[in-house]
Amino acid sequence: MENVTSQKGSRFGVGYILIFNLLSGIQAVYLSGLLQKANLFATITITFFFVSVFFMGVSFFYKKKEQPQAAPESKFYNVLAINLTTAGSWLGFFVALKYIEPAVVSALANAIGPLLMLFITVKIYKSDRLSRAEAFAATGVFVCMLMMIRSTINGTSALGNISKEHAIIGIGMAFLCGLSMVLNTVFSKRLNNQGVKPHSIMTFRFVLIVLVGAYIAGYQEIWATLQQYWLTLLLVALLGNVLPLYILQVGISKVQPLVVSFALVLAPLFYFLSQQFSQRVAFSAETLTWILCSLLLLSWGIVAKSRAKNLLAQSVEVKE
Repeated sequence: MENVTSQKGSRFGVGYILIFNLLSGIQAVYLSGLLQKANLFATITITFFFVSVFFMGVSFFYKKKEQPQAAPESKFYNVLAINLTTAGSWLGFFVALKYIEPAVVSALANAIGPLLMLFITVKIYKSDRLSRAEAFAATGVFVCMLMMIRSTINGTSALGNISKEHAIIGIGMAFLCGLSMVLNTVFSKRLNNQGVKPHSIMTFRFVLIVLVGAYIAGYQEIWATLQQYWLTLLLVALLGNVLPLYILQVGISKVQPLVVSFALVLAPLFYFLSQQFSQRVAFSAETLTWILCSLLLLSWGIVAKSRAKNLLAQSVEVKE
C-alpha cells in the first residue's frame, strides 16, 4: 500500500514540475511581448516589489511560530551574494527575453548551468571525475548552444532578422541568467545550512534588483508603468513567479532528485510550445531541432552521472 502511495505521489510530483515548466514558459512568452512596449527596468522593479511584499507577508506569518536565532557573521556575505546572483539571474532573463527568442533564452540558460557545475566539480574542486559519456554529452550540449547562437545571430531563429547588437546582448544576458542561477543555488544552500528558512530567503533576495531597477528607471517611468500595467504586473508576479516557485517546491518534495533533473531539463521545450501562441514569434524548425538535441544529450548526461554514482556506491558496499 505504501509503495502504491509513493508511486502516486511521485507521479503527482512530476506533474507539479511540468506545470512549473508550463507556467514559466507562458510567463516568458508574455513578458517577451510586454517588454517591447513597457520600460524594462520599471517592469523589473514593480514585478519584484510585488513578489517581495508577498513573501514579507509569508515571513511575518511564520515568524510568530519560530524561535529567534543568532545570526552567524558569514550570513551577511551570503545574503549579499544571493542578492547579487538573484539580480543577475532575473535581469539577465528579462533583458534576454526583450531581444531574443524565449525558447533560446531558456535553452541557453538551462544548458550553461549544468556545464558550469560540471566544470567546477571536476576542474576546480577536483571532487569528481568526468566519464566519457558525460564528456560526450557536455560537448554535444555545447555544440547545440553554438548552433542556437549561430541561428539567432544569422536571423534564422523564430524571431527572424534582428540586429546583431541585440542578438549578442540577448545571448550574453541568457548566459548571465544561467550562471547566476547556479551560483544562487549554492548561496541559498549555504544560508539553509546556517538555519535561514526558505521563506526568509525569499523575503530579502529581491532587495538589490528592486533598488537597481528603481534607480535606473527613475520615479516618473515607474509611476507611468505602474499606472498603465499595475494589474498586469501583479498577475505576472503572482502567477508567473510566486505560484510556479511554490509548485516547483511541492514537486521537488515528492520525487527523487534525478527525476527533478529530468523534468526541469524539459523547460526549453515548454517555452517553445508556449511561444507558438505568440503572434510575435514564428515557428522555427531549426530552433526545435537544436533544443531536442540538447535535451537528449542533457538527459543522457544525467543518466550517465546517476549510473556512475550507483556503481561507486556499490563498490564501496562490496569493500565494506
